[in-house]
Amino acid sequence: MSALFSENNVLAATKPIIAILLIFGMFITQGQTASVAGTVLDQNSVPISNVNIVSGTLGTSTDTNGYYILQLTAETKNTITFSHLGHKNVVLENLILTTNETFEFNPVMKTDAIQVAGVDVTATGRKNIEGITTIPQRLLGKYREPMQVWKIF
Repeated sequence: MSALFSENNVLAATKPIIAILLIFGMFITQGQTASVAGTVLDQNSVPISNVNIVSGTLGTSTDTNGYYILQLTAETKNTITFSHLGHKNVVLENLILTTNETFEFNPVMKTDAIQVAGVDVTATGRKNIEGITTIPQRLLGKYREPMQVWKIF
């Protein structure tokens, strides 16, 4: 009787069961997805390529025609962020889709102008830019020209 329930026999008998459960689990999780698809446009209704689209750890980007498709987990709240250099982010919050649903969303991204601080040029030709510090020559040692470094607050 003890040979029947030995550790080797129990492990050998449970391996096929574990494999079946893993395969079954993959099919279940695969069926619990939904997707969001569409075309990202600018204010002039022109498609924008290379827009980053992120929801949690999932992400994609638009193609050259501004088209994207993003797979999401169904039946959960999703927040999707569309970002592109030179445009304001578009955020779609609390989106809940059913299993196998495809939601069409065509966001319009507005231009986002970023103003950089001015540059002051003195009579000696030295330039001062707000937020940048010049490292004195005595601290640089072998370098001839002062280096510019950003102050991070």
